[in-house]
This record gives sequence, structure tokens and C-alpha cells, in this order.
Amino acid sequence: MTRPTARILSVVLPAAIAWGCSGAPDHLPGGAKASEAARATGEQLGNAMMKGVNRGEEDKVRGTLDAAQRALEQYSVDASAYPVAGSCAELMSGLGRPGRFLGLDGNDPWGNPFECRSTEGGYSIRSLGPDGEAMTDDDLHVEGGSAP
Repeated sequence: MTRPTARILSVVLPAAIAWGCSGAPDHLPGGAKASEAARATGEQLGNAMMKGVNRGEEDKVRGTLDAAQRALEQYSVDASAYPVAGSCAELMSGLGRPGRFLGLDGNDPWGNPFECRSTEGGYSIRSLGPDGEAMTDDDLHVEGGSAP
């Protein structure tokens, strides 16, 4: 069993048990309250699980963005400028060998393409985050120099 699967099961199974087994049938005194409390607990655990999954996805994106930022900063030290690029594919190509390993040519964990722009003076790399919309609070991005 993979580690993320084990983590999900460690949260889901107790929630499922709590939701299905309130301790008192609905027809007994206190049974309906116990059932409702168990459902609320299961819902809270489900929400916590989704936050944990999203946090893991955010960590992956932050790692990708941090690696891209380090590669761009090293490039600017060596070349006294950033590579000029209007897309992530151009940016990765402009960085040469280190660019091939950045993973910006695919989609972020939520299925959205990364957005990359770079001029000689600066760069901007963005993931649209879970909502898939640009310029919202859940976007993850890095910028450097005088970002385009």
C-alpha cells in the first residue's frame, strides 16, 4: 500500500466507522443526536482529509516552482540575464539541460498548465491552483527580477 493511500485510509476508515456506528439506534432516546454527531464528525474528518490532499498537491507545486526559480537565478548569474520565453516550453528550452528536468511542460496536480513568462530582466511562473482560475488566492507562483 502506498504511503498516500495509507494516510487516506487512516482518516477515511475511522470516519466511516463513526458515521455508520453511532452507538445508539435512532429509535432509542439520544439515538438521533448520536447519529447526527457521528455524521458531523465524519464530515469534519472528510474535510480535513481533503485539506491534507490539497496541501500535498500544493507542496508538489511549490517544489517545482522552487526548482525553476533556482534554475532561473543560476542562469541569470551565469548569463547576466534571464532567458526570453513566452511559454513554459520555451523557458525550459532556454534554460538548457537544467530546464529539461523542471516539469513545467505538463500540468499542475489539478490538471491546469503552468503559465511561464520570462524576459531578460525578470520572470513569472504560475500554477492556477485548485480552482483553475488566474489571479485568485489559491494561485501558486514565483517571480524574479522585474517580472514581466
